[in-house]
Amino acid sequence: MALERGHPDYRIVKIHTRGALVEDLSPAEFRADAVALACSSDRPLARVARDLGVNHETLRQWGKSAERAEDPAAVAEDAKDAEIARLRRQVRELETEREILRKAAKYFARETDR
Repeated sequence: MALERGHPDYRIVKIHTRGALVEDLSPAEFRADAVALACSSDRPLARVARDLGVNHETLRQWGKSAERAEDPAAVAEDAKDAEIARLRRQVRELETEREILRKAAKYFARETDR
């Protein structure tokens, strides 16, 4: 099943081992079913992944994502972490702007003294 760009299940994910971008065309239903099968099966995760035709690390990540999505505390913590990261970026940007303005004020103060 080929998904078109713009479809909600069409995603581009970054593969961390090589840094290359690849298209991830696994529908959400397939992911959910694969995670349910891996959790309910007594077979090793790698075997289930091989039988489904996906990488075992991909299936493991899908499972971790599903667990985090079910845990409201984890979702809240993710939101809090994102907010902290955003605020830290904003602080760095403001500090840079303040330093630029401080240097400009010194420059113009010297120019007016001449």
